[in-house]
Amino acid sequence: PMYSVTNNRGFVPQSEQFEDREMMGEDIKAYKIIHEGDFAYNPARINVGSIAKYSKKDPCMISSLYVCFKTHSNIDKEWMMQLLKTPKMNFYYNVNGEGGVRVYLFYPNFARIRTSYPSLVEQQKIAAFLRLLDQRIETQKKIIEDLKKLKRAICDNCFSNGTKVKFGDLGSFIRGLSYSTDEVQESGKGTMVLRSNNIENGEEVNMDELVWVSKGLEDKQKLQYGDIVICMANGSSPLVGKASHFPRGYVRDATVGAFCGIFRPLSPAAKWLVQTKMYRKYMHQSIQGGNGAIANIYPQDILSMTFCIPNNLNSVTDALELLHERIITEAEILKLQLSVKQHLLSQMFI
Repeated sequence: PMYSVTNNRGFVPQSEQFEDREMMGEDIKAYKIIHEGDFAYNPARINVGSIAKYSKKDPCMISSLYVCFKTHSNIDKEWMMQLLKTPKMNFYYNVNGEGGVRVYLFYPNFARIRTSYPSLVEQQKIAAFLRLLDQRIETQKKIIEDLKKLKRAICDNCFSNGTKVKFGDLGSFIRGLSYSTDEVQESGKGTMVLRSNNIENGEEVNMDELVWVSKGLEDKQKLQYGDIVICMANGSSPLVGKASHFPRGYVRDATVGAFCGIFRPLSPAAKWLVQTKMYRKYMHQSIQGGNGAIANIYPQDILSMTFCIPNNLNSVTDALELLHERIITEAEILKLQLSVKQHLLSQMFI
């Protein structure tokens, strides 16, 4: 089977990495066979974590672009993998790499990196301890993912029947930006900028980091508690229509040039409606444009959408709020565990 090396999951089948297809050429003579315990890394992405140890019994095949290596008999493979993920090693990856914007670290330079190592017995003890911590972190991630699945299921089921209302009855747009770059430049109204890095759906974001900026990066305007930011136009159609609830809710990955509108809800139902499959379905159906162009959706399209509100709305929203608070608490525990792991890696490998 054909595999890839990712920065967060290690070795993964290419069918998973590239949506049920393998990026395999016709001539596979130069491809490399990887066995259990072998290491591989992407020389162009090692500094962002694309290095991993293959742990399956059956061998796999990877692209010839990857660099592969094995450890000597006096080096524990799990200890080595922990070492390769430390901040210290990442510093050396960047120092010894070549290139400008993108750093390339090929094996000759990789092999020149010097480090100290304890006895094999001590390596095994360190690896066993860190493995237990990794297992606890994975368990914590599973807890959070299960809670998120439960919350999504409750949203989808509870808002699938009940009293029908228009989305506009639940609140109103208080600001909508222009829909083309030229109009924004002429009007000077500005665009939405999310100050946080690596924002993904489901992450919590400090409201102080979310600001509206005008054309000259002036006139900052903070969002109010409970505001929902809706992306009205984006060059990537699958991202259109995802909403954000601040300061505790789902945040869409946005950059300068993503034209957004602020929806200020009058009913708590709006916060949970924008997290349902039905909302996403309606948003995609209302998209105008696409096919590589800017895909637009307009306020009137959103306000006219019809949804079902459960008759026991207060009970449903109370339950969802409690569940959401639990997710936040579990996320804080995960954050603490990850910081402990990073501290240990920085102190144990010196």
